[in-house]
Amino acid sequence: MIPSFSLVDCPALPEIKVIIIGSKAEYKCNAANTIIGQKECKVGKEIVENEKIHGTNQGRSVSLVMTPGWWKSFILAESAKYIQMEIVHSLKLCPAPHAFLLVINLHTPFTNMHLKSVIDHMEILEILVAEHEGQCFQIDCRLLEDMEEKRRTVKKQAEEKDTELCMQYNQLKKNSGEKSCDFPELRIVLMGGKNSGKTSVMNIILKNKKDISWSKKCVMSEGQVDNRKVILIDTPGWWPYASVHETPESIQKQIKASASMCPPGPHAVLLVLRSGAAFSKAHRRSVKEHMKLLGQNVWKSCIVVFSRGEWMGTPTIEEHIESEGENLQWLINKCGNRYHILNNMEQDDGKQVRELMEKVEMMARVNTEQTPVEEEMLDIDSGCESNMSDQDMLGRRSADLLPPESK
Repeated sequence: MIPSFSLVDCPALPEIKVIIIGSKAEYKCNAANTIIGQKECKVGKEIVENEKIHGTNQGRSVSLVMTPGWWKSFILAESAKYIQMEIVHSLKLCPAPHAFLLVINLHTPFTNMHLKSVIDHMEILEILVAEHEGQCFQIDCRLLEDMEEKRRTVKKQAEEKDTELCMQYNQLKKNSGEKSCDFPELRIVLMGGKNSGKTSVMNIILKNKKDISWSKKCVMSEGQVDNRKVILIDTPGWWPYASVHETPESIQKQIKASASMCPPGPHAVLLVLRSGAAFSKAHRRSVKEHMKLLGQNVWKSCIVVFSRGEWMGTPTIEEHIESEGENLQWLINKCGNRYHILNNMEQDDGKQVRELMEKVEMMARVNTEQTPVEEEMLDIDSGCESNMSDQDMLGRRSADLLPPESK
């Protein structure tokens, strides 16, 4: 016989401590506001850092910790490491929680893929929760402190990186302002994998509303930014983990041809990465191989752009870079520490686009000391280097993408 159970038999807790977890856009804020009966949590705002809110329910104190969400279809290995760190940090803000509330949006389908994603991310907490004793969960303090130390290190390194790069940027801005070079137009090529957000970046820069599509051909768009003509070449994307050899030859040819679509060549190549996503060794290899289609010197003209900044999952972009580790840091260093973040929720604010165009122009000013070799760019377009060995590439004249002169 199943024993009878009554809430009357349960001793009242003076305080309820709860951690709310779930993927992005799963109405976590709505759930929190409903529990405490107040609008303490702003609905629609993405949580990028754990938020602790207090309230009451039926005269009893309630403490809620809101955690950042992950992309709904991502397994744990695909989520940015900082998001994982923040989920762990919730246990520091809410020690010995009485419950974990997993919030799921019933208005959208919940597939086996989404189930796998939830299980993967909940396992972060399962590792740290030693056992459930009585009325609350007990935490493995040693493991928690190890992860907290990693989080503190990331934050410290991010602050140092931000300070250092701000000084370099201001000095470069000062030096570039002393040069007479002027660019009546800016020509830019967009590179990135499928679902990286290239169309989103194009829409923000040109203030368009183009629908996202997986085009198999380069698409050129023009617009004005601060009364200056801007030409964008959107290249076809590749699968994020794919080797260049797995990308169809037709796509490779389109990428190679992108430089010749804005003669005498682009001032910049914007490599678009998706915010809130991990950047693994496989991503690094894939990006390196596909960027090579534009030549070895493409990195001199490259800026990493993080799309959908509202979903970043970190307070600052530097914290995302530092927490991801050597693979993303390698890419940022390869691009001369040039990176930018664009937020879809701030499209009416021209500041983020203006700052990006400043970075493009400053980089182009430095690169104008080199003269573009248009014949070599045609070699890239023809794809003749694709069958050459590494030794042949070293022995031949550079066929790299070189920055154009001011026109």
